Amino acid sequence: SRSQASTLFITGDGQVQPALATGASPAAGTSLSRLPKPELPVTVTVAGEQAAIQFIGIPSGLVGVTQINYQMAADVPLGVQQVVVTVGGVSSPPAKLTVTP
Repeated sequence: SRSQASTLFITGDGQVQPALATGASPAAGTSLSRLPKPELPVTVTVAGEQAAIQFIGIPSGLVGVTQINYQMAADVPLGVQQVVVTVGGVSSPPAKLTVTP
């Protein structure tokens, strides 16, 4: 739904800050503001329109996977739309998302 936040998970986003050892997960209880985040700039687009990223980071319990919570633009067309994540200027292949009112 355009009015709800959506969540996606990505890999291959490069170095994170604070650094995390290979194969490690952030400690349980780590505050959201201190979870590792990609060093490179990240954007999310839905139907070619930039979405607002509300959270990005590696949650406790996950290894090598970054979570992104985003809010799509209110005027994104309904129906099946392409979602693209760009990290450091490199775009992902498009994923499909069905947008509802």
